[in-house]
Amino acid sequence: MEDKKILFTLQVFDEKDDSIYLVTDKVDHGAPTGFQTAGVTKLPSDGVATTFHCPYKRISATDGVWDSGLYPLSPCYEGMDEKIVDARVKGLMKNIVEPYRKAVGKTDALDEHNHEFFDKHNWSVEEGKVFKTKNPIDRVALYFALLNREVVPKEKKGDTSFSDAGYMIVDVNEKVKKRDADASMQFEAIGIFEELYKTDKQKLNKILYYLGKNMAADTKVEAYRGMFRDYLGASATNVEVFNKLVSESNSEAGLARLDIYYYLKNRDTRNPKVTKHSSGVLFYEDTEIGADLKTAAENIAKNPGLSKIKKEILFAEVEE
Repeated sequence: MEDKKILFTLQVFDEKDDSIYLVTDKVDHGAPTGFQTAGVTKLPSDGVATTFHCPYKRISATDGVWDSGLYPLSPCYEGMDEKIVDARVKGLMKNIVEPYRKAVGKTDALDEHNHEFFDKHNWSVEEGKVFKTKNPIDRVALYFALLNREVVPKEKKGDTSFSDAGYMIVDVNEKVKKRDADASMQFEAIGIFEELYKTDKQKLNKILYYLGKNMAADTKVEAYRGMFRDYLGASATNVEVFNKLVSESNSEAGLARLDIYYYLKNRDTRNPKVTKHSSGVLFYEDTEIGADLKTAAENIAKNPGLSKIKKEILFAEVEE
């Protein structure tokens, strides 16, 4: 399949021909807890959208220009190489402006001198809004949403220059692919969990303990499954964390890390060999082993210089 034609690139976002883009809420980790749980930035409200116009830049107390980026002298191009600007504007005229003018039947639409057009025209975004780039009107609407930074491409969702953007823009095809990949990883995790429960419950318990789940010896399988379902659903990254930990546990160092972590976690308050410095750093007798239990377990499992401590801990585990 041939790659789709790129109509324009703005804010590292490629708007492609014959594509469908979806507006989704952008998670704001500084928002109230309820907003984060819902995965949104703004309070959801049916029928309420963010409306915006073409940017307008004043050049004097009484005059200004439309900063549309659709002509070479647009202020947004200040300081850029003239050849790059000319090529960009030429592409925008061909792929955005001319198709739009043809669609609306107005030859001066989007012209920087057409104050009446820009005074009257506005665009909007809201959660669930769809832009279809086959439609020249949607092309323009998405262009101005990006130009105004009302939507943030997922590649720049952590960029502070988009801090005021309430929404994210995603390619529907990419969203579907991610959904399928996430579902596949979740089913993989569930399958691994079930297999380990049947064939190597001891190893499963070590993995779960490392993840903060201490299972009693008489725990029923239904309770195991309920706990694991809740764990997978608690965070979008938990599926990947579990699968990665299982994979690593298939190596000698990975399995040793689980055993050492269990030992340190259970002994750090009772074993005189394991102490915590006032700075928070952990020591095994006089040897520094790490800033926390998990770091210490990994260091002891992998660092050849700590092999004596590793043998001592693992032999202690076997003797128990």
